[in-house]
Amino acid sequence: MNMQPALHKVQVNLSAPLYDWLSQAAQQRDQAVPEVIETAIEYYRQHFDLLQTQTWKLCGAFTVAESKSLYPEEDNAITNDAEHVDAVLYGAPQ
Repeated sequence: MNMQPALHKVQVNLSAPLYDWLSQAAQQRDQAVPEVIETAIEYYRQHFDLLQTQTWKLCGAFTVAESKSLYPEEDNAITNDAEHVDAVLYGAPQ
């Protein structure tokens, strides 16, 4: 019975400066580049949610009472403008 976890290959295209930086980091750790990438992803997975951004976590955390919404389709006295968070935070087109 094989107890090894299944491995899957992923191909990533990196710019030359990023690959050079990654290659130097790998040499400092005496690892191959794929091992450094795997270690970084595993660390990230353990400490962060890969699918939930900080912006997502903030949505709904704050509300504005009696706001005059920039969005006429919203007729609520209290809104968090979550539907338009990119426009609110980054000035993205509506």
